[in-house]
Amino acid sequence: MKAFVTGGSGFVGSKLISALISRGWSVNALTRSKSSKEIITTLGAISFPGDILDVDSLVSAMDSCDVAFHCAGLLEIWNKEHEQKLVNVVGTKNVVNACKQADVSRLIHISAAAVISEGKPIRNTDESHPIPLRPFGIYARTKAEAEQIVLSANDNQLTTVALRPPLLWGAGDVHFLPEILKAIKKRQFFWINGGHYPYDTCHVRNLCEAAFLATEADCGGQAYFLTDQNRTSFREFVCQLLETQGVRPGRLSIPRSIAWSSAFLIESIYHLFSVQSTPPITRVMLSLIGGAIEICDDKARRELGYVGHLTREDGLTELRNMYGISASN
Repeated sequence: MKAFVTGGSGFVGSKLISALISRGWSVNALTRSKSSKEIITTLGAISFPGDILDVDSLVSAMDSCDVAFHCAGLLEIWNKEHEQKLVNVVGTKNVVNACKQADVSRLIHISAAAVISEGKPIRNTDESHPIPLRPFGIYARTKAEAEQIVLSANDNQLTTVALRPPLLWGAGDVHFLPEILKAIKKRQFFWINGGHYPYDTCHVRNLCEAAFLATEADCGGQAYFLTDQNRTSFREFVCQLLETQGVRPGRLSIPRSIAWSSAFLIESIYHLFSVQSTPPITRVMLSLIGGAIEICDDKARRELGYVGHLTREDGLTELRNMYGISASN
């Protein structure tokens, strides 16, 4: 089998390429820079110069591929609205169009649980929950629009599937853990409601597992939530992650209502004075990690055969081993 991967040098894309290569697939991937080309070739994929904003380069890179995995995406919690629309929406339209031009038969799109975000905690939710008319925050809105573009393109020529992980984590994470560590270093880290709320996660290797399953299942035009095997609380998960780095969080906690009001005020000041840096707290940040995220992935387990084989403890052990941190520290 031959695959095409967007975002191949990124967190998800690089893990997916490694998994594909290990299973005997050949892989093509776009590269926009010398550094990304080095990553792609080191992983064992064939690099093609190009950009998801350039349909011609996409079509060329997809030549003779059976499946396309669309992993490229831009996550920003402040400003960069134009960039997120370009990458997440226009880029996705281009990938869909290129798949049809190149006769790719299946497209697996990496979406996000955030597509259903309304700025409130998410509780006991499955795929029957409709995408809001206006998801909260530009990231959620652009990812929701991208997902709808992909699923509406499903037809007899192109089978399309969307995978919706919540918080992604694992070795190579460039968002969540690095940002938490940065906040602690700047003494800007605090808990919301003590962090004592249920919070679903998805290890990147479990996402790759689902992506493989989606290449063969009869699941065209469908979206699937994905989670790790066991639910945890936000506080427990963050403490476990930080323990793999030999770091302990502080105890400062504020109520969500106060955090939300503070974020609104800070955002208003940043907008008023055209401050370009990211505020220490934003409402989008709170919508993503400042409240319960409880989603049901029974549909993926039933229709895809998804299990989520990598346990949270195994994922944490992998991180400890990378940094030489013992579990007792």
